[in-house]
Amino acid sequence: MCLSSFATPKMVMDFLAQHKTISFEGCISQIFFLHLFTGTEIVLLISMSFDRQLDK
Repeated sequence: MCLSSFATPKMVMDFLAQHKTISFEGCISQIFFLHLFTGTEIVLLISMSFDRQLDK
C-alpha cells in the first residue's frame, strides 16, 4: 500500500502533462520513500518469518 502511494500521483500527473520533468528534490524524495517503505516491508517480512519458525 505504501509503495504505490508516493509515486502514483506524480506518475498520473506525467501521463496528463505535455512537459514531463521532475525536480531534483522530488526525485530524491521519491528515492528516499522507496527505500524507506521497502526496507520497512523487508524488516516486517523477516520478523514474520522468524516468528513463524519459532512457533514450530
